[in-house]
Amino acid sequence: MKTFLHLLLATLLGLASLGAISTPATAQTASLTSQSIKFGVNPSRYNISYGTPYTLTATATSGLPVTFSIVAGPATVNGNILTLTGTGSVTVEANQAGDATYAPARKVTRFFYAYRGFQYLTPFETIPDQVYGDTPFSINIPVSNADLPVTVAVVSGPATIQGDTITLTGVGIVKLKASQPGNALYSPTTTPVTTSFNVTALPVITSVKTVQGTVGKPFSYQITSTGTPTSYTLAGTLPLGLNFDSTTGLISGIPAKTTSTNLTIGASATEGTGTAKLHVAIIANVPHLFVSNQATGTVAEYTTTGTLVNASLIRGLSGPGLAIADGFLYAVGQSGSVAKYKTSGELVTLHLTPSSIGYATSVAVHGTNLFVGYFGGIGAYTTSGETLNPTLVKGLKNNYGLAATDAGIFVSSMFNGNITQYSATGVRIQNSLVKGLGGPTGVAVTDTNIYVLNNDIGTIGKYTLAGKPVNPVLVTGLVQPQGIAVLGDTIFVTGGNNTVSTYSTTGSTLNPFFIVGLHTPIGIAIEP
Repeated sequence: MKTFLHLLLATLLGLASLGAISTPATAQTASLTSQSIKFGVNPSRYNISYGTPYTLTATATSGLPVTFSIVAGPATVNGNILTLTGTGSVTVEANQAGDATYAPARKVTRFFYAYRGFQYLTPFETIPDQVYGDTPFSINIPVSNADLPVTVAVVSGPATIQGDTITLTGVGIVKLKASQPGNALYSPTTTPVTTSFNVTALPVITSVKTVQGTVGKPFSYQITSTGTPTSYTLAGTLPLGLNFDSTTGLISGIPAKTTSTNLTIGASATEGTGTAKLHVAIIANVPHLFVSNQATGTVAEYTTTGTLVNASLIRGLSGPGLAIADGFLYAVGQSGSVAKYKTSGELVTLHLTPSSIGYATSVAVHGTNLFVGYFGGIGAYTTSGETLNPTLVKGLKNNYGLAATDAGIFVSSMFNGNITQYSATGVRIQNSLVKGLGGPTGVAVTDTNIYVLNNDIGTIGKYTLAGKPVNPVLVTGLVQPQGIAVLGDTIFVTGGNNTVSTYSTTGSTLNPFFIVGLHTPIGIAIEP
């Protein structure tokens, strides 16, 4: 009650601090000199918090040492060092007991409130950038000055955390935040402690994982991937005849034998190397046969054994002309110009040649030269569409069949029933190399012979390259034969009965109904 009255009295006096509250000294000896105690800075003016020792200061007018003691509250004192043991109100008393010269000083009391201690965390250690797909990894958790357990959470980004272990769930920037909620002695952390790191990904192979090639034909496979690869890898044995470029990621060459193999391909970037399995199958070279159906404006694809591959490989055609070379088909489009396709049916160029000079009826390719027959002449172009001479040959009449080889250009004329030979530059070599034909339509030229379809009389004639007859009626009984192609010892003929028939180069019938169900088949070409 005495302490409370003293406190009330100090308040009423309007003191800036609680000031000194004295207790009556015990009987003083008249001969002793009195003394008083002056406290230093009042602790109540400061945010005294748990965990921070506080130095008490007080002096006696006598110069004698002052001692301190805890009257009440969660604190201890050692000398002049005050240490909090909790939070709440604390009362400290200063005392000087006097000596032979000085009488005991009146005790001085100070009151203050002890708050929870301020808590802070050490910063995160730098977390290096990570690669998605790597195994979970541990981090060093920031430390609390209060030695309390710290929690780290993922604020944003593709990751989860359990304790100190981070698991990546994707690609992007991951932001972490550390916190400590405090306890009875320490307040929660208020200053954010965060860090972030970037998660990148290994390149992912995006190119197809199964590819097929053919013996003797150009093969090309390009490794593609996500990211920005700087090089490529390949593990395993490539098929004979193929090569790998680690700078570009291209596998190319001409396969030399049939095989089936599994490879491991990779794309390397700064993040590392992403890999995938690649299956490569090299099959035997089974030539394919292409037939233009004038009634439907399509090109159908078959194997040379007669198996249908695609009944409408190409659509939207109008003319009979059809040729093949180096994996590309050349056919007459609706505008009368020549269109270029891959043998897969993919359009390369719709108007490879102009149609202004005449409506194309026949097409032949030799090397990089493309020869286009139209009623009245022949134009010369490159297989990339450059014009060489649109009127290479002029003055023709009812020209229909067209073939081009090392020996020159061979043109059949239904008007005068002959075959004329020209050089690749348009110079006439032989005006009537073969004559006396019966409405010649298709013409095919091999290394040794010329084969001619006679539409009017339904025959195939065979001649030497010099035009000498070998057998003018090698095959008879044909019905309006239109197109002809020769592969090895076999002759393929399109006919008016909507079929493809086959014959040997010696004239025997192999299969008059090799392919049936066509729609006015005209042009025919064989992929070598």
